[in-house]
Amino acid sequence: MKSTLLYSFLFLFFTTSVFAQSKKLEVYIQKTDTIMEEGVVINVSSDDAEQENDEMDDLYDDDLDIGYEYVDASEINIVNLGMRFPGITIPAGATIDSAFIVVHSHEGKAATDVAKVTISGEKNINPETFSMDALITDRPKTSASAHWVIAEEWGLYTKHRTPDIKNVVQEIIGQNGWQAGNAMAFIMEGENQGVSEDENAREFESFENIADPEDGGDGQHHPERVPQLVIYYKKATPVKKEIDAESTLKIYPNPVDKGVLNFESTGVQYNAFSLHDITGKTVKTGQLEQGNRQINLSDLGKGMFIIRFTAEKESVTRKIIIK
Repeated sequence: MKSTLLYSFLFLFFTTSVFAQSKKLEVYIQKTDTIMEEGVVINVSSDDAEQENDEMDDLYDDDLDIGYEYVDASEINIVNLGMRFPGITIPAGATIDSAFIVVHSHEGKAATDVAKVTISGEKNINPETFSMDALITDRPKTSASAHWVIAEEWGLYTKHRTPDIKNVVQEIIGQNGWQAGNAMAFIMEGENQGVSEDENAREFESFENIADPEDGGDGQHHPERVPQLVIYYKKATPVKKEIDAESTLKIYPNPVDKGVLNFESTGVQYNAFSLHDITGKTVKTGQLEQGNRQINLSDLGKGMFIIRFTAEKESVTRKIIIK
């Protein structure tokens, strides 16, 4: 029974594709322009932008507000954000393992100051940067979204991250025409939370962030606090097709005696083989020349092995016993 279970495990291992390791992509909001302010040239970005209610608020600001601001019945503001990340080098067909946006707080907030945010993606294979002429919330949204309830205390300039948005990213790269290197945009929408004594909003550092000395900062720009998109993914890798060994390959004798394994194939020209012991260790490999119908196994000891025959796009795996 133990040998049967072990063989079943090894057969499953050798007849499935090799598991791809996750790759990590990190992309920050990038500069899109420069402006002159008090005689100084300043790098700015329209790839992070604010929308307050039904009006664009600002493209170039030290911080990014998101959430709900209740002042009184006559003044209620729902603040939304757009974030666009260029150069997403994830190929079409990739599998997204996880994804999130990293931000740094612009102000300290108490845990009671709860902000409720919905994060969607822009359903566009290569979205443009934001402008004052078009609302962020008018952009087409992905069906997938993530709900972010920010209900913990934030310090000043502390690091935070959104919930997992892998389904949003997967939907974006799953669109027809997606290509590695395209941009990817996200839409963060605040929620009407009714009458509240708290502001119910949070403030992030923007691309243009300056640590204001009045807030305890050093008056400098901090690139490490710019919003960042992090994605873990696996590339789609072609794998060899595992075909029916019984219909394409005959091996004999099995158990193998006198150290020689004979094989005959139908319709497929196998060009290599590998032999593995019951621990999965590769113990022998070799090339198969056309016309060759024998493999010499006399250098191996007795026992059970897994042998894999490979062709250009196909492979078969069989169990053999050497006496």
